[in-house]
Parts: sequence; C-alpha cells; structure tokens
Amino acid sequence: MSINGFIPDKQEDHHWWMGSGRATRNFGNTELMSLGHGWKPYLPKKEIQKKGKLETSFCTIFGTANAYETLSKFKGFDLPENFSERYNGVIAQITPTGGSPHQAGESFRLFGVIADELLPFSDKLKSWEEYASPNPMLEEFITLGQENLRKYRFGHEFIHYQEKDFTPGKIIAGLGRGPVCASVSAWREKDGLYRKFAPDGHWVQVVDYKEGEYWELFDSYEPVLKRYEWYAKFEQAKLYFLDENPSKALPHEIDYLKWLLSTGQWDKVIPWIRKRVGF
Repeated sequence: MSINGFIPDKQEDHHWWMGSGRATRNFGNTELMSLGHGWKPYLPKKEIQKKGKLETSFCTIFGTANAYETLSKFKGFDLPENFSERYNGVIAQITPTGGSPHQAGESFRLFGVIADELLPFSDKLKSWEEYASPNPMLEEFITLGQENLRKYRFGHEFIHYQEKDFTPGKIIAGLGRGPVCASVSAWREKDGLYRKFAPDGHWVQVVDYKEGEYWELFDSYEPVLKRYEWYAKFEQAKLYFLDENPSKALPHEIDYLKWLLSTGQWDKVIPWIRKRVGF
C-alpha cells in the first residue's frame, strides 16, 4: 500500500455529498468550467510535502489548500496567495500517518486560512513535531483565520466515498462546478502515465483530463503535474466551494441563527442580523 497521508472517510449524516443538495442550497449550482476543463491556469505555486527526510504526511491539507487557492485565484478573492498548510494541519489534527479529507476540509471551513509566511515549511524544521506546531494553535493565528472567514465561506462535499461508486462522469461534473481532489496510489510510472498499483494512500488535486486516456493531477511531490491512467478508479473524491460571506458571520454563528429560526425566537433574529451586516 502506498501511504503518503490519506486516511479514507466513512460517510456520516452531517457530511455534504454530491446529490444531497446541501452544497447547492449553500453555494448554488453554477458551472464555472465548461465540461470541467480550464483550471490549470489558476493553479497556485507548487509546494512539496516532503523536504529531505522530513515527511509531513499532510497530503490531505496540501491537496485541499491547492484546491481552495485555485478557486480563490479564479474568483479574484482577497485571500493570501499561499496558505499555511501547518496552520490547517495542526487544527485538523493530522498525525504522522496522515489525516482524512473531511478533517482537512473542516479545518478550512471552520478556521479559515492564514498566509504561509506566518507558519512556513522552512529549512529550520528538522522533525515532524517541529513541523506540526504550535499545537495547540496560537490564538493570534486563529483570529487571523477568522478574519478571513468573515469575508469568505469555505465548503466541501464528497463526490463519492468508495471505489465502487466512482465514475468518470461524476469527477467531470465536479470539475465543472469547482476544484476537485481525489485519492490516488502513489507513485508508479510507466510510459509517461502513473498507474494504480495499490490501495490509495495519497490525496491530490485533479486538474483536468483527456477522456479515455488520463487524468491530469497537481501533486505535492515532484513532478507536481502528473498524468494518471484513466481507468484507475479514485477511491474517494471531494469537490470544493468558496464564496463571499455577506453575513460576516462565522460558521458557528450561522448555526446559532439556524437554531433561533428553528425554535421560533424571532425577536432575536433581527438584532443578530443587524449586528453582523451593520444596519
């Protein structure tokens, strides 16, 4: 088995998944890229998850960050050009064996992002414990992340959970609506194509495809652009969303508003809205 940090998720009732309608209700159903082609010009600069002998196992964070950075660049949003993977990885409680895509996605949705320069993968870091720090995360960094959350909303949904549910059509449909990440078997190459040789153990961004021939991937190992055989089934895949946050509310505050509405406490709803939108 190729293990580079991907730990698969099991479906939970609170997850968003393709077909549940939850992402559509929150982010709409707009096609951003015709037939799923066109994300490549918006890719962020490459970042590698391993330096020397220091393997971070943060692939679910690197892949997720790449997806959100791609979408931020495409939409012209005022977010850091390069997110700190250390920030989100510590919050997601990534371990030396890795973490799940849902853990990774929730760290962005609930805690936002900070600039990489604040917590970089510097050459001074010599151990995994040094890389995965500070733990717990500093309040000053969490405050910065929340400042970005008051401007933008992050979302993510599963395209599928199990290899048996994979279809190319689902991945292509996802790529039409936003950046997609998927699990892969890393890495074995033959005749210019990387091929599945073991259960998936790595998480990457799916950038594009040539139908019937290959998937184009953006990876956190060199070479960062890879062609992956078309008939290799991704065991799990996720679709990512990013939009402006007109309410200026944090996710837990939105949950509180939904509770007020569901319990009929109308006298508290208008003051809540006025406090956050400034009227």
